[in-house]
Amino acid sequence: MSILNRIAAFFTQIVTPVYVLRAPIAVTLVGGAALSVLDQTQEVYRAYALDRDNSWPQIASAFATLALAGFVIWFIGRYLTLRWSPDELGASNGSGFLLRWLPRLLGAALPFAASYGLAQGARGLRAIEVPDWLDAQMPATAVSIREAADAYATAGDLLWKASLGSLGIGLFILAFTYLRAFRKRWKYETPNPWLFGRWTRIGFYVLTLGLVIAFSAIFLGARASQGMLAEMLGTFTILNLFIICLAFFSSALTNVYDRTKFPALSLLVVTALLSTGFDLNDNHVIRTSKQEFLPLPNAAKSFRIWLETRPDRDYFRARGQPYPVYIVAAEGGGMYAAQHAALTLARMQDRCPGFAQHIFAISAVSGGGLGSALFSSLVRERATPVRQPTCLFGEQSKGWYEQKSNDFLSRDFLSPLVAAGLFPDFLQRFVPWPVPEFSRARALEASFEQAWAATVAEAPENPFAESFYSHWRADGVAPALVLNATHVETGARVIAAPFRLNRQSSVRLQNINAIVDSDFALSTAVGIGARFPWILPPASWTRYDGREQYRFADGGYFESSGIDTALDLSNALQDFLRTRRDAGDNSLDIEINLIMLAPDDMLEDPQKSPHALARRAEINKRRGYDELTSPLKALLNARWERGVASAARAFDQFCDDCIRDREDRRTYAGLDGRARIMRLNFTDFELTLGWRLSPITQSLISAHSGHPENCRAARASLREEWPWTARVLNENNCSACQMMYTLTGRRPDLDALAPPIDRPRLASAGELPTWVELCRAEPAAPQAPMYRLPGQESRK
Repeated sequence: MSILNRIAAFFTQIVTPVYVLRAPIAVTLVGGAALSVLDQTQEVYRAYALDRDNSWPQIASAFATLALAGFVIWFIGRYLTLRWSPDELGASNGSGFLLRWLPRLLGAALPFAASYGLAQGARGLRAIEVPDWLDAQMPATAVSIREAADAYATAGDLLWKASLGSLGIGLFILAFTYLRAFRKRWKYETPNPWLFGRWTRIGFYVLTLGLVIAFSAIFLGARASQGMLAEMLGTFTILNLFIICLAFFSSALTNVYDRTKFPALSLLVVTALLSTGFDLNDNHVIRTSKQEFLPLPNAAKSFRIWLETRPDRDYFRARGQPYPVYIVAAEGGGMYAAQHAALTLARMQDRCPGFAQHIFAISAVSGGGLGSALFSSLVRERATPVRQPTCLFGEQSKGWYEQKSNDFLSRDFLSPLVAAGLFPDFLQRFVPWPVPEFSRARALEASFEQAWAATVAEAPENPFAESFYSHWRADGVAPALVLNATHVETGARVIAAPFRLNRQSSVRLQNINAIVDSDFALSTAVGIGARFPWILPPASWTRYDGREQYRFADGGYFESSGIDTALDLSNALQDFLRTRRDAGDNSLDIEINLIMLAPDDMLEDPQKSPHALARRAEINKRRGYDELTSPLKALLNARWERGVASAARAFDQFCDDCIRDREDRRTYAGLDGRARIMRLNFTDFELTLGWRLSPITQSLISAHSGHPENCRAARASLREEWPWTARVLNENNCSACQMMYTLTGRRPDLDALAPPIDRPRLASAGELPTWVELCRAEPAAPQAPMYRLPGQESRK
């Protein structure tokens, strides 16, 4: 035999087994990648480990179905080899070896992939360091962070053990399937009829088909109960069941081709490509109500009604103070952004019952929209007008708003989304007509509605299931929601808001109701702005008898902080005020303040953090395929940097001297100017984009959501000595403290707060910088005229 013939025979011995097993090989590659390399997967591993007491049924189910999926893959592979290559199974050549071992290796590959993913999850669970100063300076915060540090260490150990357990499952599958046929070559010639017989196979196919139908039928039923089964099973059980179904059906379709030469699988793939290419199966249309469309008022008109109906305006007018008005910008970022937005605002509302009636609007992106919608809905349900503003100073326990926010956001929003995406929405790709109920986006919307029903069971109405445009009233207490999305076809910002924002022709900001001329639920409005790829699909809408197609994606595509829209809204209100003053109306004496909920590196680079250099090295390390991945990475990362530029513009407008550059901050962080910033420390704490949070992660975010009793003001000369964690936490705390002073008509006299500092003595003694406490107790009664910071003269 010539060398060429030998080479051809060698490749034939490899190609033949691979061809016979092509379906289980493809499914194993897809399933293994889903179980191992995705950041979202590793975050869910961590969430299970951190919430093991509540998640143990889902954890047990995940391991059981992982083992089942491995054995099913082996079963399918062994059946295919018995069906198509029985004569070669016992051969001692390369083809026989592969035909015997490939099904075993494929069955073990899924547990091996999960083992790798669990190990990566453990490595990514960054150890939390508790600074020595934290116990003395911020005791309440120290408790939360110390609990998180202990939980993270325990969770890391558990993930390593789970990785070994998953590895053990894979080794068991290898050992069991090997020993089953060890020195029993006759099993290949006369396979067990109970295991590989026709009726057994038919039974498996029927069960698999029933599973697909059952999961799909759930999403055709009552919206309120759509996600209950998914939450009970958990994300990984659903993923494992999907892998089983996909393996059965793909192998069945390839088997059809091998028997009849009818390309069933190829036809399905072509059907999916054509249906998607010609937009025949777009089931992601915006869910609208039958309520008649009503034109929206202008933002300026709505603001005037809102201002005139503020119950505590006389309180500030009597003291000669401008009325404080807040506009909030809530960043995007999945559940961590939702938690940060909801908890920061809820905690302030618990302390100051009049806080919400001072917020005109919240500009929110993606997950920040969910947290903002939750806060506004809780206020609408619970709050009453406050005429005499008061705040609870000093340390406080969790209030109603904070507890309800935690309860709502502790739910598993990911499992219903995964269940819908892997079953009905996946099935929809092969059906050339749309079934809107199968959209995974609607499953997420339904889970928002179900979360409200479970969290605020006493509420007579479910605001997430009701009209978005009717959610806000200009004369009400709850703030307006301005939810940001991105118009796919133009890349422009689009907002869902209860008013039109018309300022000048250069501001290209369209309200979605100019396109979608129908009302929709609050859950739908939140979902439109949170459609980040590839977890959620773009929302679609067709106008003019199908001649125009509009698609809307996550608002973070344009700018992830929400600050740009907040600035546009502020500028529109300032234009309105100038117009009124030019007309001789001086009664509208207000002070517009901006609250920004943002990441920690929004304004400056992290300094004196043990993790800053490691994080920078991880971001900038060398990677391959740069020509393919760099354009996409640059486009996605630019949205964060646009938020940095927006924050700098905001501080230029609301606090002239607060930020000179990213290295130079003002003396009293969190207290100066009219810009409040509450930052999440991503440098020292691991927070991943997703739709599920563990209680420990919630606790970490809670530490960053403002504890005003822990505000300390120190001279700028000591700023460089603060650890990065201290600076971020203290700025958040002082921002909350400053708002309490403002909301009660008081302002701290900062010049009188900081005594002279003996720096040489402190340095020689190794002592911590001297802190001066604020918001520890009720401050003195407001004086008239009030103390003002430099540059904060009243604009009358």
